[in-house]
Amino acid sequence: MATASPESFRGLLKRAEEIYDKAKELTQGKDKDGFIRLISWESIDQAVNNLAEMKGALQEKIKELAKNSPQKRKYEECLRKIECLLSELRKKQGK
Repeated sequence: MATASPESFRGLLKRAEEIYDKAKELTQGKDKDGFIRLISWESIDQAVNNLAEMKGALQEKIKELAKNSPQKRKYEECLRKIECLLSELRKKQGK
């Protein structure tokens, strides 16, 4: 398998972090002003879908990275964070 060019990764890590941050807000009990956050089931479902899609995209890009690539660690760490949050939100869906 050929390794991917740096251009193919441009923005993916940033988008992954944005999706993670937005979904992470759903797991917080209060907003930045201290008010209890009200969350709809639709918001949780959408966050799960977004995280699952990004998980797949990151897994594919990680496969394309060279084994000794310095970027690989960053992508793997982001993938781990997304997987943990995805698991947490899926548990909320099951309740």
